[in-house]
Amino acid sequence: MFEFIKNFFSSNNVTIINGNVADDDTKTELRDFDETKSENADDIEKISIDSAFVNVNVSATDTTEITAHFYGQAELNGELIFEFLKVGSELRIFIKFKGNCCNGNLNLDISVPDKTFKAISAKSMSANVVLGENVSSERLNVETQSGNFETRATFVKAFASTMSGNIDLYIKAKTDIKAELSTMSGNVSAELSNLKNINLSTKTMSGNVNNYYKTENGYAADLNISTMSGNIRVR
Repeated sequence: MFEFIKNFFSSNNVTIINGNVADDDTKTELRDFDETKSENADDIEKISIDSAFVNVNVSATDTTEITAHFYGQAELNGELIFEFLKVGSELRIFIKFKGNCCNGNLNLDISVPDKTFKAISAKSMSANVVLGENVSSERLNVETQSGNFETRATFVKAFASTMSGNIDLYIKAKTDIKAELSTMSGNVSAELSNLKNINLSTKTMSGNVNNYYKTENGYAADLNISTMSGNIRVR
């Protein structure tokens, strides 16, 4: 399994990786990245993404392939590798990085067929993760540290957690659903439609909770939302 940076912080004067100050004598260089990889999606049931500090955007298109486009610029001195690996019915998409990165604007755009996968999971440190409309999976699992998470995807079960990142959930239900959303200091927003019966549980220590949702015709939902210092809004 790949080894990823666990903690990353950078400013104009210092770069800290895994709790250690990077060597000032280590010179970085500005590098351009532009690489595309694809795989036929006919027998793919699960997609796993680990993007480290690279922003992820997943969209659904009229295609039979899963395509990932990795692009952008970064000032670094290490090795950055874009991995695209099929293991059985699972497609694993990784950004592997070793070294120091001072500044960067890197993106990973993933297009998937307009079909329902069994599972889509995404993991990042400081990067944002966005799942677009018409992306469909029976199960979603997203974990970030400081990156934000936004989804308009269709799902049956969704689990999302962040440390300081915000979570924005837009649901237009097509079946009964269950979602568990948690964050330490980030805000959580859930915009709901096509739901009739909602079992909503919210928990926060110092944040505010606002529930503006009005019952509609539709399906049932179990929503469990928790944060320590962030705000929760449901509408």
